Amino acid sequence: MKLLESNRIILRAVEPSDLDEIFKWENDTSIWQYGSTIAPYSKRQICEYIKNYSADIYKDMQLRLMITDKATSKTIGMIDLYDFNPFHSKAHIGILIAPEHARQGYGYEAVETLMKYASDFLGLHQLAVCIPSENTASINLFTKLGFRKAGVLNDWLRTGESYRDAVMMQKIISGR
Repeated sequence: MKLLESNRIILRAVEPSDLDEIFKWENDTSIWQYGSTIAPYSKRQICEYIKNYSADIYKDMQLRLMITDKATSKTIGMIDLYDFNPFHSKAHIGILIAPEHARQGYGYEAVETLMKYASDFLGLHQLAVCIPSENTASINLFTKLGFRKAGVLNDWLRTGESYRDAVMMQKIISGR
């Protein structure tokens, strides 16, 4: 098995053919609460992002990979390493699985595959996630993958006129 593959998925570079899926996911207001999106993206903006994306984590300080189902070749989500810090050998993970593919184990395989890549190829020491406290599915996913709660950030995320807590979780992935 290759470095960016598991039994059911492949993590691959962003391609121009991903435009429509990225556009749909980035503009789904029901999931904005889990990320940092605050306004819709145009197709032109996403097209420019794809065109100019270098996929060089050392240049961009982030890496986006598309999650593809091996059996169907369908793109089912995206996974990111962001806030990459090469000096401290750490990064954050962000993941999106399309709703129709959620709770089928794809997120687990994608994060597990990304952790192996981050450890074995990039030489990262640790990974972290910041999850809205009510997103129990995501908290459970990362707990199953060995992430441990590092703390709670009170009123960390704004939702309209109110604020909510976020759970910080981290995992040491290499002994380097």
